[in-house]
Amino acid sequence: MLGALAFITREQMIAYDTSNNATVCRYSRRYDLGERVYLTLCKLDGYVILDIRRFINNTATITGIALNVDQWLNLKRLVPRLDAVIGVGSSD
Repeated sequence: MLGALAFITREQMIAYDTSNNATVCRYSRRYDLGERVYLTLCKLDGYVILDIRRFINNTATITGIALNVDQWLNLKRLVPRLDAVIGVGSSD
């Protein structure tokens, strides 16, 4: 499903001023990862950013990471290797 969405490029992300924790995007979907950390699909000028961030009092903090399409696809490709390293799905 995410492959069909338009993602913002790294250069476009850098061009926006997000100082003082000001958000420039509209949150479209938020998924709870536990311990006040959320994965959010964020829409910005027709693009989508996959944002993983800690929230305090329902407000995003600067603690987190925003991924563009290239970074998201690289992370997706690494998941099987990461699973193997941390032992997910092993019978040990």
